[in-house]
Amino acid sequence: MEIPAHNLELLLSSVSDFVFELTPDGVIINLWTSSPERLFFPPEEMRGKHLSALFNRELSARFTDIIWKSYVDKTTCRMEYESPFESHKGNWYQLQVKPVTGMKERVIAIISEVTQQHKIREQMEELDMQWKFAQEKIKIDEQKFNQAFRYSGIGMALVDLQGQFLDVNKTLSQILGYTAREFKRMRFHDCTHPEDLSSDLMKLEQLNRREIDSYSMEKRYLHKNGNFVWCLLTVTVVYSTDESPAFYISQIQDTSVQKSQLEQLARQKEALEATTSELSMKLEKLEEFNYIVAHNLRGPASNIRSLISLITNAESDSERTEYLDMLRRSSDGLTETFRELADVLEASSNMPLTYERCNFQEVTAKVLKQFTADIAAKSIVIKQNFSAEAVHYPRIYLESIIYNLLSNAIKYSAPETAPEIKLKTESLGADILLTVSDNGIGIDMDRYGSQLFQFRKTFHRGFDSRGIGLFLIRHQIERAGGNITADSAPGKGTRFMVKLTPHY
Repeated sequence: MEIPAHNLELLLSSVSDFVFELTPDGVIINLWTSSPERLFFPPEEMRGKHLSALFNRELSARFTDIIWKSYVDKTTCRMEYESPFESHKGNWYQLQVKPVTGMKERVIAIISEVTQQHKIREQMEELDMQWKFAQEKIKIDEQKFNQAFRYSGIGMALVDLQGQFLDVNKTLSQILGYTAREFKRMRFHDCTHPEDLSSDLMKLEQLNRREIDSYSMEKRYLHKNGNFVWCLLTVTVVYSTDESPAFYISQIQDTSVQKSQLEQLARQKEALEATTSELSMKLEKLEEFNYIVAHNLRGPASNIRSLISLITNAESDSERTEYLDMLRRSSDGLTETFRELADVLEASSNMPLTYERCNFQEVTAKVLKQFTADIAAKSIVIKQNFSAEAVHYPRIYLESIIYNLLSNAIKYSAPETAPEIKLKTESLGADILLTVSDNGIGIDMDRYGSQLFQFRKTFHRGFDSRGIGLFLIRHQIERAGGNITADSAPGKGTRFMVKLTPHY
C-alpha cells in the first residue's frame, strides 16, 4: 500500500534520527528530523548542497564513498565518525546508507547519535584490554613464582591450613631427605621437633589473626635418617578472594652448619676465657710470689752480707764469736724463709692432684691428735656435725685445711671464755660447705679483712704466728676449684667458710 507523501513526511519528521535523501554523488535533496536544533546547519542551508560544501575534505570524501558504494552495490552500508565541529566535539554518530527501491538516482541516509554507545564500547574495550593484561600478568607471575619455587636455593613448601604439605621444591627434599610424594603424605607437625612445635603453632595463630604479616624462627626438623636438622623457617600466608587465609608459603634454610660453627666458637670462647682466667690467676700469683721473694729475702741476704763484713773486720775473738752467732741466727731465719717459700710454691704448683674419698670424721680425728695437749690445757670443747660425711678431694689438702683452721681457733681462743670450736659440713649443690667457727678473740675485718689470706700477715701481737697458714690453705682451696671466706669481729669469734669442689 502506497503511503501518501504528506503522511510519509510526517512519519520521517517524527523520528529522533536525521533522515537525508541524497543523490548518489552526495547532493542533499531533502532531510527530516524531529530536532532540527541538533543539526550542524539549518535545514534550509543544507538542501541542494553537496556534502563537500558542508564538511571537511576528509569526512566528505568518506561520506561520498559510502553513499556511492551503497548505490552501486544495492546494499546497506554503515560508518561511525566523530563530530568535526567544536560545538559538538566529542559526539559520535553512525551513518547508515540504503538504496531506495523504485527511485532512480536516490539513496536514503540515516544519521543516529551513538555517543553513549561509543563510550560504553570504549570502556568495554578498555576493560577487555585490562583483563587481558591482568591475565597475562598473572600468567607471567605464575611462571616467575614457579621458577623461583622450583629452582630456589632455599627449601620451599606450600602448606594448607591444617599443616599438610601441598608441594615442595627439590632443595627442601635435599635438606630433609624426603621425596615430594612422601612430603605430600605428611604434615609439618610430623617432621618438627616436639620442643619447637608449640612455638611454631603459636606463630601460625598470630598469622591467621593478622596480628603479624609473617614470622621467622629457628627450629629443628626431623630428617628422614632420624637426625634433627637446625633450620631457619620463614612463613607467609596467601589469602583467597574473600580475604580468608588460603595456604602458607614456607621458606626453610638449613642452618645446621652455621649452628655447629657457632657452638664450636662458643666452646672455643669459653675455653679461651677459662685459659685467660687461669693465666691471669697465675700471673697474679707469680707477682705475689715475686713480691714475697723480694720482700722476705732482701733483708736476710743484706744482713748476712753485713755480718760477713763485720766478721772479717772483727778486732777480737769474742767480737767475732758474737758476729758468728748473729750470722747463724740470720742463716736460720733465711732457711726458714726458704722453707716457707717452698710451701708456697708447692701450694701454687701445677702438679696433678690425687683425689680420693675423704671421710670428715676420720680426717678431723687424725688432725685433733696433734692438738691433744693444747685442747686439754685450755679445756676446749670440740663440736662436730658432719651432715655431709665425705668428699672426693686431695687428702693432704683437706688435712692441711682442717689443721690450719683448728690451729688458728685454738691459738686465738679468748682467756676469759670457755673455748668452743665447731666443725660442720653440709651439701651445697654439687659442692660441700665446710664451716669452722670459734668463740675466740676475733679479727677486726674492717681493718684487716682485705689482708686476711695474704702472705706473712698477722693481726694479733703476743702470739707465735708467722702468717703462713691461711695463705697456704687459700692457695690449696683455690687450686682445687673452691674458695674460702671469713666472718669475724673483735670479741665475737671467727667463722671460716670453705667451699670444697669434689672431682670424680
